[in-house]
Amino acid sequence: MMMVRTIVLLLTLGLAPAFADEASCTNCYQDGLDARQRGELESALRFFERGCERDDGASCNAVMHMISNGEGAPEDDTRAISFGLRGCDLGYWKGCSDLGVNLVRSDNPVAAAKGRELLGRACEGGRATGCGYLGAALRDGLGGPADAAAANRYLERACEGGSVAFCSDLAAALVKGTGGLEVDIPRAAALFQTACEGGWQKGCENAEALAKAMRKEPAREKREGWSFSGENVSFSTRKDSNEEGDSPAKTTIGSMQIGQGDETATFSNVRSSCGMLQVTFAFGSAAAPIRQCLGASDTRRLALVAEDGRITSSSVEPHDRVGRCIISALARARIEGLTCRLEADVSR
Repeated sequence: MMMVRTIVLLLTLGLAPAFADEASCTNCYQDGLDARQRGELESALRFFERGCERDDGASCNAVMHMISNGEGAPEDDTRAISFGLRGCDLGYWKGCSDLGVNLVRSDNPVAAAKGRELLGRACEGGRATGCGYLGAALRDGLGGPADAAAANRYLERACEGGSVAFCSDLAAALVKGTGGLEVDIPRAAALFQTACEGGWQKGCENAEALAKAMRKEPAREKREGWSFSGENVSFSTRKDSNEEGDSPAKTTIGSMQIGQGDETATFSNVRSSCGMLQVTFAFGSAAAPIRQCLGASDTRRLALVAEDGRITSSSVEPHDRVGRCIISALARARIEGLTCRLEADVSR
C-alpha cells in the first residue's frame, strides 16, 4: 500500500528523480549504450543518469527501463517512473509512450489515468505508436471511460503513421462496424494485408480468417444479400442461389446511388455477374458528370463491363451520344476485384 501511495504522490506532484554520482561523458547516451553492450550495467546506468541530468530525454527513458527491470540497480518502480516522467517532460515522446503503456493498465485509477494522459502527449507530439496505444486504451476503457469512436480516430492516425499493428486493430473495427464506422469488408481486408506485409503476424492471421469467412459466406446471406455504403456510393444486393460452386452467383441490386445530395445518379434494376463481396466500387465524383449527360427524365439501359479495374461498355452504339457521355463520366470509376458485367438503368 505504501508503494502505491508513493507512486500516486509522484504522479501527482511530478517529483524530480535522484541522480547518481558524477559520471564523465561527452555523449552520455551513447556511452551508456556502449557500456550496456559490454555488459557493464552499473556503468551504463550512471551514464544514462548523467545524460538525463543534462536534459537528454532518451537517457531518462533508458534509466526508467533499466531500473524497472532491476538492471544496474535494485528494481524501484517509484524511481523508474520519476525518470520516465522527466524524459516525457523533456519532449521525448517515445518516453511518454513507453511510460504510458506501462501505467494505463494499472489497477490504480490515478496511475491509469496518468498513463492515458501520457499516451495523448506522445500522440500529439507525433509518436504514431502513442496514438495507437491511446486508441487501444479508449477502445478497452483503460485509464478512463471507453470511447469507440475516438479510439478509431487514433487507430487511424497510428495506421497512417506507419504503425501497422494498429492497421489490424482498425480493420477489426471495420469488420464489426464499431464506434460508428460503416462495415467495410474490402477496406478491412486491405488493412489486414497492410499489417501482414509490415511484419505483424496477427494481421496475416486476420487476413486469412477474413478471406475464409468471405469464401464461406452463410447460405442465408447468399440468399438475402447484403448492404454496402462507402464514399459516394451505396447499394444493397440480393444474391441468387448458385449451384456451380466456384463461379460467382448472379446478383440483383435493387438500386445503387452514386454521389451525394443534388449530385446523385441512380442505377436501378441492376444485374451483375460479380461476386459483390469480392468487389470494391470507388466511383469518386462521377455522379455530377452523369447527371449532366442526362435530361431531367432520361433513363439509359447500359451493359457495363469491368476489366482490369476500369469500366467499359458493351452496349453503347457510336451514335448514342448520351450513352457515350455516361461511359466517359464513369471512366473515373474503379472496380477492384473480379472482371465482371453489370447491366443497369441509369437515371438522374
